[in-house]
This record gives sequence, C-alpha cells and structure tokens, in this order.
Amino acid sequence: MITDKRQMVIVSGARRGIGKSFFDYYNSKPNTDCTGISRTSDCGYLHLDLLNELAVNTTVASLDIDGIEKILFIHAVGIDKFEPKGVPHIDYDGDGIDDEVYNSNVTTFLNLATPLIEKTNRLKILMTICNIGSISDVYMVPFWQSFSRAKNIMRQYVKSINNPLVRGIFLNVGSTFDESDINKSGRIKADTTYWQTSKELVQKSAPCIDEVMNGHAMFAEFDFYKHNPHFRPDYFTNLPNLYFIWQRDMGFEGKEVPHVIRI
Repeated sequence: MITDKRQMVIVSGARRGIGKSFFDYYNSKPNTDCTGISRTSDCGYLHLDLLNELAVNTTVASLDIDGIEKILFIHAVGIDKFEPKGVPHIDYDGDGIDDEVYNSNVTTFLNLATPLIEKTNRLKILMTICNIGSISDVYMVPFWQSFSRAKNIMRQYVKSINNPLVRGIFLNVGSTFDESDINKSGRIKADTTYWQTSKELVQKSAPCIDEVMNGHAMFAEFDFYKHNPHFRPDYFTNLPNLYFIWQRDMGFEGKEVPHVIRI
C-alpha cells in the first residue's frame, strides 16, 4: 500500500503573533503533523518551558516521528528590549547581551534545536530550521543591540552545523504586528500603516521556506517587509532621529525612556 510521505512542523511560540500564524498555516496543510509549543499551560498547544533543558530533552525523546520524511522547526520565540543608552539592562555574565534577551532567544533555541538535530540525524530525516530575525540586525542598532547580537549567535550556529541533513533559514522581517494584540508590541503610538501583519509575513515567506526544504541550499536568508514610500536610507544609521521616532512611538515623547521596555 502506497502512502503519502508526511512532514512534521514544530512551531515554538505558537500561542500568538508570528508563531500562531505559522502554526495555523501549516496545521491546515495536508500530510502535515503540526505541533505548536507554548510555555503557557491550558492554551491548546504543547505546554513546554524551553528554558528547562531536561524537560525539552524528554519531550524530544518521546516525539513520535515514525513515517516522517521531513521536519520543519520554526522558532518564533524571543523578547527584544529597547536599550536607550546602548547597553544591556541586565548583564550578569558581562557578555554585552541582556541576559533575558539572550535566554529567551538563544537558550530556548539551542535547548530545542540541539536534541532535534541529534534525533533527526540519527534517523536520517531531513530537518529545516527557521529563525525569525530583523532586517535591522545588519546595522547593529545600539538601541536593540542585545537582540541583534543574540540573533547573530543563532545565525552563526545554524551556518556552522555542516550537516547534509540540516537546512537553515533566517527570515529577516520589518515591523510586524498581530491584529489581535498590537498594543503588546511596546510601540503603542506607532503608525502601523506600513507594517505587515503576521499572516502576511507567513503568506510571503512560506514559499521560500518550502524552496529551501526541497532544495540543496544549506542556508538562506530572506527579507520581508511592507514597502514604505517614506522610508529613508539612513533610517537605521541616523541614531538621534531613530531614537526620537521610537521614543515617540513608545509613548515617551519628551521623557526618558526606561530600560525595561519590551518591543
């Protein structure tokens, strides 16, 4: 009896935002087993704290991937903080990266990616890892340098895997929002006219993800944003103006921006 080959999609941060949009998209696909992960219990997804390495290892070990040909892991977890003085808010280890930003981005990623790679490699299953970055990462903007540094660590990790069974993707996105929780972005007074929704991001990026999954490229990056006719080339490099824009967008115009604002 001939059966269709199946793929598995694992989405961390599936409860809301970009993660939820990716989960909803792939969960509707035929021949696809979709698992959404959330650290919030009683939300309909797999409840798992990705900072708990032992719990993650146990979950991956028990993951049933019998009959699965390909696995796509989309990591849509990770906080970002606005750093008004260009230095980390919390940096106990002195690495120049805010500890909360590092753990929520890098540690959660490594805790899940590492055992998944080991398991799929042992079973000879093709695995594609998809991370979400920012189009501003290349500029290393000091006001969110911890986020960009964390993402660059993840980029380098995926690039250095050097395993023919592992593919890597970075989706570098512009300002994106989820229609259901725009006020949670931190930029409560921003004009969202030229922001893309998380659903738009998924619709635009899914074909690129499929291309990498079914191709031979070991690593690929793609930029996704909504065209803004008023965008200036120096937007990310004119730091005084950039600070003013974000200060205004976050509702602190004329006031000092606190270190703790998540964006």
